[in-house]
Amino acid sequence: MRQTNKKLLTAFLMLLAIGIPWTNASAGPDAQTGWQTLSGRGVILEGGSFVDVSLNVPACPRNKDPLVLGLHVSPEVIGGASSLDVVNLPKWAASVYLYQRYTGASISVPLTVLGQGPEHISANLPAGQSIDSSPLVVRINLLGGTPASHRFDFNVHVTGACGTASIMP
Repeated sequence: MRQTNKKLLTAFLMLLAIGIPWTNASAGPDAQTGWQTLSGRGVILEGGSFVDVSLNVPACPRNKDPLVLGLHVSPEVIGGASSLDVVNLPKWAASVYLYQRYTGASISVPLTVLGQGPEHISANLPAGQSIDSSPLVVRINLLGGTPASHRFDFNVHVTGACGTASIMP
């Protein structure tokens, strides 16, 4: 039994080494033409507690709405003033304002991700959710009510596509 497991493990590692494509390994949506990523940078200065990052949304064709499919936010560690101080980053959150549309109205239902310190955070919405207007605003907050002890730079990436917004009756 042990020999069989060893052979299976060896075969698996050999397949990894030669680069078998893992197209079905992802739980996320398949790649779709027309997807775009909007990127920006936000800075929380020492003594501050939040920053809003505004991203201009490209126009969609007629009868299509801009939909947000994912949000990825990370503290900057390569350049910028916060690369040495990122270890001091407290708990934080990022939210992108999205809207659930109803016949005749809509309600704000932000996509929010939480960070436990110096880590990247992301979330995906495979079906997408609509936005209210351009620019698209991503708010990054420090949590706990304590102002920033250092300057913290953040990179923001929002993935989206033009599509049909979900409208609930």
